[in-house]
Amino acid sequence: MNLLISNPVNFINGVTPLEAQFIVFCATWLGVITIVWVLIYLLFRPIPDHGIFSPLQHISRRFSNLFFVFVSTLGAYAISVALKNYFKIGRPDLLNINLHPLLKLTDYGFPSSHATFYMALATALFCINRRAGIFAGLIALGIGAARIMAGVHTPLDIIGGCLLGVLFVVILDSFAEKVLS
Repeated sequence: MNLLISNPVNFINGVTPLEAQFIVFCATWLGVITIVWVLIYLLFRPIPDHGIFSPLQHISRRFSNLFFVFVSTLGAYAISVALKNYFKIGRPDLLNINLHPLLKLTDYGFPSSHATFYMALATALFCINRRAGIFAGLIALGIGAARIMAGVHTPLDIIGGCLLGVLFVVILDSFAEKVLS
């Protein structure tokens, strides 16, 4: 891990094939698994004071939670894509020609759309259930770290994406509370 901090280029260029597969899995497929988990969780989670056998109760509440998460993630993602095209900051392999990333991407890097999407997902889930939101937030941070280790983002890209995702959902949540009150 010290090699990653002191010389990230040598770390990324020197991973074993098994490590590379794990990093690529976390940078890509872990997010898909998270989305499936969140969908199942929101649709079938036990509602407090209704017991474990309540998956068909409170359908409107479940779908409103799902709608909030959907609007939060897609809205934050759309803003990140717009900001990415506005700032036009290159990915690490464009900034350092000695870097050989594990994934080859050709668009811009800042802010990370993956970090924005998954942190918005975690923040929206946190507004619904704190424990699930914290768990999803840890997964979002893991995905961001994997994208840094894969050589497709800088830490600044990930931090910017995470902040954008959280900020968008907080603003959306406070706006929704004012409108619905």
